[in-house]
Amino acid sequence: MFNQMNINVNAPNEKLNIEIRLVDKHFEYSFSRLAGLYTYHSGVVDEQKSQEWLQEIRQASLVDWPVLPEGAGPEIKQKNKWNVEFFDEDGSVICYGADDYFPKTWGKFQQKVLDMIPELLEQNGKGIEAVTFTVKNLNNYMPSNFMTSQQTYLILQETLTLRRSTRKITYEKIDEVNQRTYYEFERHELGQLLNSFQLVFATQNSRGKEEGRKVHDSDVYLKIELIDGTFEEYYWGLHQMFFTPGWKELVDAIHDLMLQGSTFLGHIFTSLPHLHKEISQYIYALVEIEETRQQNYYVVDNLFVHEGDYVVVPVGNRLEEKIARILRLEYCNLDNLPQPLELTRKILRKSETVKFARDLEDDSVIDNRQIDLALETIDDDPSIEETIGLIEAIRQNMNLGGEFVLPVHPLKTKQSHHNYHLGTKDEILTTTDGQSWALFRLFVENNQEAFVAFTNVEEFEKDGHIKGVVYPISSILEMVAKTPNINGIMLNPYGRPFFLARELIMTIFMRNQETMKRSQIYLEYANVVNLTADSVVNNLQFNLNDPDSLDYALRTKIGTRLVDYYDDLMTLRPGEVKVTPGFGAKTKYIFHTVIPKYQQCPQADECVINSYYESLNQARKLYLKQIVLPIFGFNDAGYPLESLMPLIINTITQWMTDNRDYVLHVYLSTEDFEVYSAFRDYLEEA
Repeated sequence: MFNQMNINVNAPNEKLNIEIRLVDKHFEYSFSRLAGLYTYHSGVVDEQKSQEWLQEIRQASLVDWPVLPEGAGPEIKQKNKWNVEFFDEDGSVICYGADDYFPKTWGKFQQKVLDMIPELLEQNGKGIEAVTFTVKNLNNYMPSNFMTSQQTYLILQETLTLRRSTRKITYEKIDEVNQRTYYEFERHELGQLLNSFQLVFATQNSRGKEEGRKVHDSDVYLKIELIDGTFEEYYWGLHQMFFTPGWKELVDAIHDLMLQGSTFLGHIFTSLPHLHKEISQYIYALVEIEETRQQNYYVVDNLFVHEGDYVVVPVGNRLEEKIARILRLEYCNLDNLPQPLELTRKILRKSETVKFARDLEDDSVIDNRQIDLALETIDDDPSIEETIGLIEAIRQNMNLGGEFVLPVHPLKTKQSHHNYHLGTKDEILTTTDGQSWALFRLFVENNQEAFVAFTNVEEFEKDGHIKGVVYPISSILEMVAKTPNINGIMLNPYGRPFFLARELIMTIFMRNQETMKRSQIYLEYANVVNLTADSVVNNLQFNLNDPDSLDYALRTKIGTRLVDYYDDLMTLRPGEVKVTPGFGAKTKYIFHTVIPKYQQCPQADECVINSYYESLNQARKLYLKQIVLPIFGFNDAGYPLESLMPLIINTITQWMTDNRDYVLHVYLSTEDFEVYSAFRDYLEEA
């Protein structure tokens, strides 16, 4: 007597697999069907009906069914139009099948199967009006892409909704800084997809109900709304999804339906700017659309851009993505916006098609002192520790908007210079004047090719005969990773050269990926004004004419834009923090605080703690991922360095302990080498 039957049908427009198993005295079954859309169903037949069906199958005549030879492999069965396998209790197997015809008694056999499994014919799920499918906690299970800049965020939650009455599929994702991206699709075939939705999940989730799981403590939540107004809910853990039969096929079917007939993924509503609660200032960019030469205003939100940059902006009612060039940046309050905020879209991202580089001017500041320090310590045969120190310095500068000087030649030029040569697939950079430039390539060991980069202007000027442009470290590293036949970057070829191989570059990206999930403290040897970050803390000086202070440097860079805030800022007490926009500085926000003189304030230590701690609180309120904390207090403020170091470090670590649910990267910065060395030694010993 058989205890299992497998039925397989390979029709031109349908693939059907049925498995029927005898368990004790009743049958359990499951089937999957691919007929344009994928469906899956499983169930149990009661004992009486099972025994009646078993008797009918035993009496069925199979004499005209062709028997497959023993050992017939999958390749034969896949070519057949149909296959039926009977597994006996003694372990023997009888296989029937053919590739050209169905047996005469096939119709009767098929009817017997349908009598036991009526779901094969029923339009299951036709009463479903909508389903809402939410997946949370993705950052705990799924790795992110390589983080090549501070604008990369993890996706925390995804929600998919399919609604029959509107024939629309909507998809929404939320990332770790609470930014929302929304897509919408209208598809006439949506009803068929809904008919298969309940079949995949409804039989798999009784366990979730028994455990009493709720929406707030479940990774996965499924709500099925029926046409009569009732609904069903299911909850389970994300790891269970990978073991749910039919899950992958259903996701593929939804994806195919969303893309059907169009490469445009619906309406992208992340083009709306974020309405700030803490401050009311916005950066507007006047851009020129490359395709039409139209000029429009867009809001700069969560992005660092300069005049001349090429960016991607949404255009028209369908919000199609177009390349545009920034003509002018304007810093505005809510009462003097060039056009209403609710009518203005935001710049989506920098363009990858047009790569913008700055001209190297006489006053260009390239502050890579930390990288230069690491290079000075490296011997001809660098140790692992020295190499790690260098790539960590490069990674930190990359995340703070660091730049390299790149030697370039006009695109039309075909002559080589010195020991440089031109490759066949040079990457093209564009400068403010519209001129296109190609990168020089250099032969290195083992016939490998590399781009050339300089960490400072002095190293670049050792050649003296070539054109140089300034380009972000993150962009040149990414360019190496994507360019065929390029195996790295030769740093400072005329000084202490170092070949930064592609493998080390990928290590930098992977290190970023690992660290982006948890808060970190970094030490940066640089002038704070030269760092690009979400926020920077400024020690407000009531003496506006102190040229050595950060406050003076920031006001010089910003110009008169901060004048309107002076009255409010002058009311600051030690330990308090007030926020202003970054305006022309390389930061989105400036956190102003007051660090008192050590000898003049009995609570000086407490003021330092409050200033740093409240600055970190403000960064969280604004959903920022980075903050630069200059090391204040060691000069004219008179704080003893040996007591200042644990005070600052302990304050930051305490904040991170109190805010374990939030990720913030804190950069302690100074351009005083003695202070930098002291903090470096302290952190290494901690």
